[in-house]
Amino acid sequence: MPCPAAANRSGSGAPGTGVSHAPGAPQSGRCALACPGAGEALPAGAYPGTPRRDGGNLPRTARKAASHMMMLSRWLRWALLGLSPFAAYSLATGWLRELAPWTASLFLGIWSLSVLTSAVAHRQDFWGFAALTWTVTWVLEVVGVRTGFPFGSYRYTGVLQPELAGVPVVIPLAWLGLLLVGIVWTTYRRAAMAPLEHALRLGLWLVGVDVLLEPMASHIAGYWRWTSGTVPVQNYLTWGVVALLLTLLYRRWLGERLPAEPQALWVLGGLLVGLCALVDLVHGYVLETFVGMGLIGLAAFWRQKA
Repeated sequence: MPCPAAANRSGSGAPGTGVSHAPGAPQSGRCALACPGAGEALPAGAYPGTPRRDGGNLPRTARKAASHMMMLSRWLRWALLGLSPFAAYSLATGWLRELAPWTASLFLGIWSLSVLTSAVAHRQDFWGFAALTWTVTWVLEVVGVRTGFPFGSYRYTGVLQPELAGVPVVIPLAWLGLLLVGIVWTTYRRAAMAPLEHALRLGLWLVGVDVLLEPMASHIAGYWRWTSGTVPVQNYLTWGVVALLLTLLYRRWLGERLPAEPQALWVLGGLLVGLCALVDLVHGYVLETFVGMGLIGLAAFWRQKA
């Protein structure tokens, strides 16, 4: 189909699209989403604050680095796509768990790096927030492993490597990845919302993800073990509170700006959620699957009446 964005320069709409632009008129959000990067204007409405995809507003050196970052993110996404069927089969059957336990760290690491590189790309202002989030969540995990606060008493089993102070390096990276994905999922095609509403939605979204994640990670794959043998309620509460506070920090730091490639983060989030749900169902965790998916759907898609 002809690109409606072309009308932005020609002054007439593409045949059959029902879109018409005056010369020099700003591109609509719908047009920008259909043809990202086709016009000069930024996407509007659905993705407030999304920058130019080519990083054209950056200095030359930074633009070159952004180009390399975007290329890396594409390669990582392709690698993740190729690994996903093996990861799903291995988690469902235990096929690679004994033979090559390092594959768990590899998959989770590639997923997290795919999210990070897709999110930051030419968004230089995201690096500081990403570094702070990694540090804060790593400190929380170190304190949690040593004291049982705030998540509850648990320990990592050594499946995920390498570790730093008893915490797998990939865990705070996964925290960061989930937060960035959640920011996109809870704002997709939604008008601007107050920071507190955004934080509450994202807190609920991450609790839903954790409900899905816990059976797979602690019982099936054995990434960590709870001392009591069951997941304490305070773990879910802590996930929600930490997500809420980090979202408020995000909104204070970056406002309504979204990660660089929100569509990619939507897909990456769907991949992880779908994988967890599939593995949980195969192993009989039906209640956890439906509760987790319900919370995720409520946080991401529920709309208030005008």
